[in-house]
Amino acid sequence: MRRRSHIYSSCISYQEGSYMKTRAQRICALSISALSIGLTSPAWAQAAGSAQDLTGADAEHAATDIVVTAQRRAENLQKVPLAITALSADQLNSQGIETVADLGGKVPGLSVQKFNGIVQPFLRGIGSSTSTAGVESSVAVYLDGVYFSRLPSSFFDLANVERVEVLKGPQGTLFGRNSTGGVINVVTREPSFNPELKASIGYGRFDAVDGSMYVSSGLSDTVAMSASVTGKTSDGYGFNAITDNRYAFEDSLLINSKLMFKPSADSKVLLSGFYSWSENSGNKAAFPGTSSLGLNYYYDQILGLGLGVPRAGNVYGDNAPDARKLGFYESVSDPDQRDEFKVYGGSLKIEQNLGIATLVSISGYSHVSQNSSYGDYVPAPAPPAPIEFLVPAYSRVNLFTQELQLVSKRGSAFDWIFGLYYLNSKTSYTADTVFDIPLFYGDTPLTAPAAARVKSYAAYAQASYNVTPELKFTGGLRYTWDKTSGEGSQGGVVVVPPDTSKVHKPSYKVAVDYQVTPDVMVYALYSHGFKSGAYNILTYSSPATDPEELDDYEIGLKTELFDRRARFNVAAFWYDINNPQVQLITNGTTFLSNAGGARVKGAEADLTVRAAQGLNLRGSLSYLDAKYTDYTNAPAGRPNFVLGGSDVLPPIDASGNRLPFAAKWSFNLGGDYTIDTGVGAITLTADWFHNSGYTFEPDEFLRQGAYDLVNAQIKLQASDNLAVRFWGRNLLDKKIVAGAASQYGYAGYPWSPAPPLTYGMAFDFSF
Repeated sequence: MRRRSHIYSSCISYQEGSYMKTRAQRICALSISALSIGLTSPAWAQAAGSAQDLTGADAEHAATDIVVTAQRRAENLQKVPLAITALSADQLNSQGIETVADLGGKVPGLSVQKFNGIVQPFLRGIGSSTSTAGVESSVAVYLDGVYFSRLPSSFFDLANVERVEVLKGPQGTLFGRNSTGGVINVVTREPSFNPELKASIGYGRFDAVDGSMYVSSGLSDTVAMSASVTGKTSDGYGFNAITDNRYAFEDSLLINSKLMFKPSADSKVLLSGFYSWSENSGNKAAFPGTSSLGLNYYYDQILGLGLGVPRAGNVYGDNAPDARKLGFYESVSDPDQRDEFKVYGGSLKIEQNLGIATLVSISGYSHVSQNSSYGDYVPAPAPPAPIEFLVPAYSRVNLFTQELQLVSKRGSAFDWIFGLYYLNSKTSYTADTVFDIPLFYGDTPLTAPAAARVKSYAAYAQASYNVTPELKFTGGLRYTWDKTSGEGSQGGVVVVPPDTSKVHKPSYKVAVDYQVTPDVMVYALYSHGFKSGAYNILTYSSPATDPEELDDYEIGLKTELFDRRARFNVAAFWYDINNPQVQLITNGTTFLSNAGGARVKGAEADLTVRAAQGLNLRGSLSYLDAKYTDYTNAPAGRPNFVLGGSDVLPPIDASGNRLPFAAKWSFNLGGDYTIDTGVGAITLTADWFHNSGYTFEPDEFLRQGAYDLVNAQIKLQASDNLAVRFWGRNLLDKKIVAGAASQYGYAGYPWSPAPPLTYGMAFDFSF
């Protein structure tokens, strides 16, 4: 076990080139980096999404209404003809949502896989299970109006967030690229001219320490600045039984800053800069109920148990003797597997009021690098041959976007927005496979470099017209020109000729909504979106996948009842998906492909109630019937319980199988109750989330069964400036798989466990 003693000397002895660091060195690195960057970083800032002030009747209820920018302008959530879930900063805090990865279970129809340190969101069964750089999600993520194609989990820390909006269904008209499943729109706070400071520090189970600080102030009558720093470190909730090192941990540091310049009431400039570093443990082999060569060898040779072969059953108990059962949170791999991420960049947003409209320019740049170390899930050279290999993989993603918008002034019967969009990205991979098989390769590395480039141009427009004060029609169209190219080799041996894919396609939307009463609205919409094709560049293959296209037919009801004490929204939808993109793994090589078609039909509802003074209740429900309608070449495998791992089977017909991560039923029930006491206000928060279970891949072999998550928090607001929180997550201590995939061969089925029961406390300060 690593200890906190001699922290100062550990800092002094730390060498920059050392990949593995002690926990004390990590704490020092986080602390020193936060201090130095906080003192020396330029006053840059994250750009916010397009929005204009509410006017008229909307402004009267601004204190209680939820304001969203789902249509690139500020609007009351209940007036937007679209299924949206919005969470404020207070709701994120009380429900223990710290990153985008934590949103799963809080939003109807949203599931989030976390694999290799990458967040992979699925909305209503639509998403991408590929964590390879260069393969973008089907659910687009925007941070202050800027698109991010790669989603390291620690980068989207929500410490300085104003709100999170989850937009469901294709959003290709206004948000564009690869938003067939929907959009997660993260909006952070703008700098304030009034001095403001908020900070938090906490400690929890597994020796977890986290802290955050947000400061904002005016520098003059026209300039304001803010800065945010967040850091986390923990010992992790698992360990490697071979190396005895930490496992299932995540250390991170995130810094961002904003500078706002308002030379006049009609002009505003936001400049941003951000930096993020994180490291987390890699995956482990042998999904519960399967075996791997590494585990078999661990039992037979390392432990000297002589179990022999063949074997079958659950390696976590059914098969292992009482002398040594490998735990759910344990791993056997030599060496340790790690993923390290660095993210940096900036953005510039300029708004100019032209009288009849506002001109908006949003420029964004981001760099995401990932250094990974993947082993063979084997503790030592394994029979029948001395096989041992290490795969250091290095990926880089550089992304530049430029968007111009012309947004009409609010208050008329005709609202419109025109826009132009440009994207330029380059993704590169270098994967060095180092084999220790003297008979064949010796110790010579096999290098497989590859790269993909994307250039995308788009023009779009959307308009809404009130035929009567109650009846409104909305229509939108976007046309996109994409050019994607790829080049590389497989295993450093087979050189694949360069390839180029060009796609020119429209996205469009039509909707009608009717305000039955001031507090009841019904709507119907049809929208069409597409996701561009991509090359897999981890083990390079071509051609690119075909575009994934989705048609959404949807009706909905939005209501505020009982003198606006209750808000109830419901939606029903039908998706037709053509060429859904999927990942194939054959003989250890990853490919991208397309299924023929899929269909999703479902419904969802959410309810919030101010039941009594200080008592707020909430609930949501999602039903999904999501299946492949045409998938005759789906990959499949079977466990090899003799040697461990998986054997490759011929392709199967997966038509009729469920889409991955599409739980048939899921619901969330929760509430907050605030009590005034002599020592301050005490707020009790509890949430219960149920998921009926889902599959991870089209062949439906890997499954997560039904589970329940219970989270709770007690907060004492001792004064206006000080609060203390006691929190617990996964209070039922359920064993849940966070992500899984097939890897044919002796590795078997790599997977990652979700956190077990965790608890802790935190102090919040504000001035």
